[in-house]
Amino acid sequence: MRPGGAPFRVTLEQVAWRVLRALDDAGVAHMLVGGLTSNYYGIPRATQDVDIVVQLAGSEPLTRVAESLGDGFSIDAQVSFETITGNARYVIRLPATPFVVELFVLGDDAFQRERFGRRVAIAIPQIGRHVYLPTPEDVVVQKVRWGRPKALEDAKDVVAVQGETLDMDYIETWCTRHDTRQRLRAVLDQIPPA
Repeated sequence: MRPGGAPFRVTLEQVAWRVLRALDDAGVAHMLVGGLTSNYYGIPRATQDVDIVVQLAGSEPLTRVAESLGDGFSIDAQVSFETITGNARYVIRLPATPFVVELFVLGDDAFQRERFGRRVAIAIPQIGRHVYLPTPEDVVVQKVRWGRPKALEDAKDVVAVQGETLDMDYIETWCTRHDTRQRLRAVLDQIPPA
């Protein structure tokens, strides 16, 4: 509590900043993904989670991340697995907030590895630091691959905002490999002509 009894307000961006700094301190290569990247490249929407792809070799770096986060944060002891690629997923929580941070361990999936290798460092003022993001093309491919309604809406928004700057050949190549071209076509058909 602040002096006078007013509670401290923690934002999702502050939580993201803290976890990204802990990853840097632990020497863990990472990339911000999910709703925050869709917000950066597309049309912002509300989200209460931070999704981060991490490159881990064993569990020792995760221990260093937990130590760097310090009091207040907790990493769930139970690991789960991402549904499409089967990559390990760790959840970080900050009690007394609605926010969740999900760390997705980079695995052997060809697209995930290429997406990680193509990541770019971008200054995000809301987070207050440079962060690694996937390219907008990789955001579209991943969202179409997920195929959930919110993900497809995000893909549509990214394509609508980024427009002709996107490498559509790259997107279509991966959607062909993932057998998601029909989904991509449905997304593109929803975008009104410029």
